[in-house]
Amino acid sequence: MVVVVVVLLLVVVVVVVVVVVVVVVEVVVVVVIVNVVVIVVVVVVVVVVVVVVVVVVVVVVVVVVVVVVVAVVVFAEKITI
Repeated sequence: MVVVVVVLLLVVVVVVVVVVVVVVVEVVVVVVIVNVVVIVVVVVVVVVVVVVVVVVVVVVVVVVVVVVVVAVVVFAEKITI
């Protein structure tokens, strides 16, 4: 009888240890996956912000160049008249 109780207790302990290990491993895996997702999202956001800033700078430069060219042409026409 004592042997049966000891064996049952050992089985319970082994099951509890296995469950705890599985839960800890799953939590670690989920944390790693969440961290990777957060890193990917941050990288994507940074890339999008950089692209938007570059596009805005290019548009501003093009607008300034066009305005300067138009102003020079208008001024040159006024001088020739």
